[in-house]
Amino acid sequence: MLMHPAQQVPARTTEALPLGHALRRLLSPALALALALTVGAWPAWASDPWIDNVRAFEPGPSAGFGAAELPRIVLGPPRGLGASQGSVDVVSLGNGGRITVSFDDNAVVDGEGDDLVIFENPFWGGTLLFAELAFVEVSPDGVDWYAFPWDAGTWEGLAGREPVLANPANGMDPLDPASGGDRFDLADVGLDFVRFVRITDAGSLVDDPGNHSYAGTKGGFDLDAAAAIHSVDLGCIDGTVWDALGVPGGGAPPVRIELATC
Repeated sequence: MLMHPAQQVPARTTEALPLGHALRRLLSPALALALALTVGAWPAWASDPWIDNVRAFEPGPSAGFGAAELPRIVLGPPRGLGASQGSVDVVSLGNGGRITVSFDDNAVVDGEGDDLVIFENPFWGGTLLFAELAFVEVSPDGVDWYAFPWDAGTWEGLAGREPVLANPANGMDPLDPASGGDRFDLADVGLDFVRFVRITDAGSLVDDPGNHSYAGTKGGFDLDAAAAIHSVDLGCIDGTVWDALGVPGGGAPPVRIELATC
């Protein structure tokens, strides 16, 4: 049975994202948001489906692999090595470690089927799948978080289950389900769109194979990449970012996002 979201992720006493510049609804208060920005955040990529920033990294024991290359190592498409070999283009979270990432030039929206994909580096060794699992939470504003329900027995609802086949060298479309990765539907948490994703290694709450092989700096969930399957781009007009969800004639009024830079 899938667990209630409130039971999924260990409680943390520190909020990962301080609230920054306000994201204001011009005409409809019902859809007002707040955009959490971190001072000195790394530059965003051009508009594309991939995550744009690492907002917080809270490593657990046995973490460290790839951390010196943040944020680059988790930006852009995955570099999967197939069903029998795990990619090393990753950052290891460690036991119970956590990473918070954001979409800055687009928003993940609830479309038909799955909306978000997360790439780890599980692989098959003979008949055994080596996996290091993680809980996934999403947020429209970086303040209020919604956890995907999960099942410890089947691993449903967790990230880190599916080997990754897509790699820039082989031309596979990473957003195609055949390319691997773990997919999530925003409808499962009742959200129309999100801008932030928080991934937490499951630690002792889920008995995955990785729990029995922590060593050195490669422990815990290994994040390769994450992308929006369904998204809308944000456009810059006269120094203000406008959310394409609210383009004139689209039904909903526009959303203005006031940023330090545009």
